[in-house]
Amino acid sequence: MKRSRWAVLSLLTAAHALSAAAALAVAPLAPVLLDALDLTRAQVGLFVPAIYLGGVLMSMPAGWITDRLGVRATLAAGLLLEALMIALAGAAPRFAVLLACLFGADVGFSVVNPTTGKAIIERFPVRGRGFAMGIKQTGLTLGGMLAAFTLPAVALRWGWQAAFTVAGACAALGALAGLMSGRLFGGRRRPCLIFNASAGAFGWTGLYLALAAEVGGTRYAGLLTGVAVTCAWSGILVGPTLFGAALETLGSYRWPWLALTCSGAAVAVVLSRIAPLAKRA
Repeated sequence: MKRSRWAVLSLLTAAHALSAAAALAVAPLAPVLLDALDLTRAQVGLFVPAIYLGGVLMSMPAGWITDRLGVRATLAAGLLLEALMIALAGAAPRFAVLLACLFGADVGFSVVNPTTGKAIIERFPVRGRGFAMGIKQTGLTLGGMLAAFTLPAVALRWGWQAAFTVAGACAALGALAGLMSGRLFGGRRRPCLIFNASAGAFGWTGLYLALAAEVGGTRYAGLLTGVAVTCAWSGILVGPTLFGAALETLGSYRWPWLALTCSGAAVAVVLSRIAPLAKRA
C-alpha cells in the first residue's frame, strides 16, 4: 500500500508538470508571438491574466465537480480540454481568439489542484500529506521549466503553431497519467505557513493546499482546494497590478516592498491567532 501511494504521487506530479507546461506555454513563446502576430507589448501583457482568469473563475466549480465525479474522471476530462484549447491556440487566426483559447485552456487546467489535492488526502496519512503535497506541487515549477527549455526552440525551428501543438500534447499525456508536512510539527501545517509568511513566503504552496484539503476532509477536499486556489490566483491577478500602480505613483520600490512585508507579517499574526482548522488523529 505504501509503495502504491508513492507510485500514485509520481503520476500526480507528472500530470501536474505536463499540464503546467501546456498552461504556461505562452510565457516563453511571448517574444516569438510579439513579432509573428505584430502585437504590442500591452497585448502581450494580457497573456498571463487570460490564463489565470480561467483558473480563478473555475477552481471552485472544479473542486465541486471533483468531489462529485471523483479524481480520475475530473482530471482526465480537464486535461483533455486543456490539450484541445492549447492545440486550437496554435491555429488562432487573430489575437482575440488566441486569448479565448488561453482562457479555455486554464478552465481545463483548473482541475489540477483540486483533483491532485483530493487524491493525496485519500492516499496519504496526516503525517505524510504536507511532504507529498510539496512534492506534487513541484510539478508546477517543473512544467514551467519544461516549457521554457523546449517550446522556444520548437517555435524557432518549426513555428509557433507547432510549439502550441507540442504543448497541447503535454496536457494530453498528463491526462493519461491521472488515469493510470512531513513529520515536522506532527503533521500540522499552520506553524510552517506562519514561518513561511514571516520569512519570504517560499515553499508555502504545498502546505497551503494540504491544509485546505484537510479542512474539507475526504468529502469536500476538492471543493476546499478549489476555493484556496481561487484565492491564491486572485492575488496573482491583482497583486502585480497594484504593485505597479504603487511604483508609478510613489516613484520608489521602497514603499511597495514595505507594503508586501507588512502583508506577510499580518498573515503570520492572523494564522497564529485563529482556532485549529483541521482535526488531527
